[in-house]
Amino acid sequence: MATEPKHVRYGTPLGEWISLQPHRLLDNGSGLWNVVSAGYKGFGLEGSALTDFIRRTILVLIEAGGRPVVASETLPIWEETFQYGTKPEDITDSVIAEWLAEGASEYVEWGRWWFAEPGCHR
Repeated sequence: MATEPKHVRYGTPLGEWISLQPHRLLDNGSGLWNVVSAGYKGFGLEGSALTDFIRRTILVLIEAGGRPVVASETLPIWEETFQYGTKPEDITDSVIAEWLAEGASEYVEWGRWWFAEPGCHR
């Protein structure tokens, strides 16, 4: 049986890392930049393994109440967007498809593809 990859800096197993990501929703949310960086640099993932990591992480964020959001000019700073659909799988597939179509870069712009609780004030 293959062992699960561990984060190179913290030693956290991949599955545990994914399960801990909803804590980011309590603060300012989680952007795809952070997810991609953790998968690529933290776990050394590439290709389909990286895409699977991203998929699993987005689904966990959505299951915990995170939604795709865009910056607002007023409070709350995040406004929910429905451009990626409403079902968790549709949202996940749409975000990943857009990221892949733009070159699947390991360097994602900070505010791009963000997940937060709608109405978050931070």
